[in-house]
Amino acid sequence: MSSDQPAATPEQPKKQRKPKPPAAIVVPAPTKKPWELSTEEVELVRNHIAKGASDDELRFCLGVARRYKLDPFRGQIWFVKRRDKNLDRYDREKKEKITGYRWIPIVGINGLLHIAARDHKKQFGSIGRPEYGPMIDREWSKWDESSRTFKPSGTFKAPEWARVEVYKRGDPIPTIGEVYWEEIYPNVDSSPLVRQMPRLMLGKCAKAQGVRAAYPATDGLYIQEEFMVEAYEPSENAKLAEARVSAIDERITAFKTLTKGKLPSEEQLSLLEAGESPESVLLKGSLKPIEPVKEPKIVWPKRPEGPSVKDAN
Repeated sequence: MSSDQPAATPEQPKKQRKPKPPAAIVVPAPTKKPWELSTEEVELVRNHIAKGASDDELRFCLGVARRYKLDPFRGQIWFVKRRDKNLDRYDREKKEKITGYRWIPIVGINGLLHIAARDHKKQFGSIGRPEYGPMIDREWSKWDESSRTFKPSGTFKAPEWARVEVYKRGDPIPTIGEVYWEEIYPNVDSSPLVRQMPRLMLGKCAKAQGVRAAYPATDGLYIQEEFMVEAYEPSENAKLAEARVSAIDERITAFKTLTKGKLPSEEQLSLLEAGESPESVLLKGSLKPIEPVKEPKIVWPKRPEGPSVKDAN
């Protein structure tokens, strides 16, 4: 190596850029009326508190929150979409049935008490300890994909009823809230929380009913435990099986209407289950089979009794 060549200089390390600090998230301060929402907060309600609500449905939900002066962002109120057969309708343009739903305002039991204490300051008193009826064995079932039916899965104990006394200030007679298990929880197949804590859940329902009866400002509001929000979402096979059973029930109901309450026979029932319309089944029953024409039988006259011609000769 020649000495005339300049010596190689070592590469200097590149300076690393410092990462930029994340942009600050600006959250507006709550106003004096937190139930009155801005445009951005309305979109947040649509995406997180009333998911999937249309503009009209969201307007209804926000109107309910404003009426009760509850803040959705503090968890004081939220909304659950529930099936309502009375709102079903038929779309003539698309030629299909539109399933009806309605939004139910849901509050916690403490939120219900908050409204009662706020709007009934002079009358608001205390609530007694829940009382429970005898514990009775209850059955619950689990959906089986292989057989596409609900199969018994076990039993649990639950109180027959729950009762709560609500005491209003200045009123010597308490307001009673009483609920029965069969009326509140007729089916708990899709509600594991209710099966795990049956006394607590039914006691909350009794307390909510007593509070609504004692304090009119809470009327129209329900707690989550009264609606079993953990809704069961069936599989596609389960939906097909349920639709098939519903279609058969509709055909049987139409058959009873046409026959003035008469139940179909086994043969007619098999035709209805196969997809035959009630009119077609009744028409087949009215047609009698044509019997083959029988040839007339020739009856020859009997010979008269008496002596023959040969015997006379």
